[in-house]
Amino acid sequence: MKKLFAVCLILAVMLSVPFAKVVKAEESSYIDISDARTVYFIGDTFDYGSVSVVYNGFEIQSTNLTVEGFSANTLGSRTVKLSYNGMSVSYTITVYQRV
Repeated sequence: MKKLFAVCLILAVMLSVPFAKVVKAEESSYIDISDARTVYFIGDTFDYGSVSVVYNGFEIQSTNLTVEGFSANTLGSRTVKLSYNGMSVSYTITVYQRV
C-alpha cells in the first residue's frame, strides 16, 4: 500500500509540473508574412508594420529586414523578397493607381 501511495504521489507531482516544449533554433526563427500588405498605390513606401520577424524565439523590429524588389513607382505586380540573418521569404505585391 505504501508503494502504491508513493507511485501516486510521484505521478501527481509529475503531472502538476508544466512541460516545456522543446523547439529547435531553426523552428523558432521565421519571417511572418501572414498579415503582409500586398496592395500598394503609386508612391507608397514599404509597410514594415505588416510583417513580423522572430529570431531565436525573440521578436525583433521588422525594420531590420532587407527588402528587395519593392517599388511603388510603377503599376503592376512584382515579387518582394524579405531577408534577415540567413532567412528569406518572397511574396507578390500589386501596385495600383489612386483614383
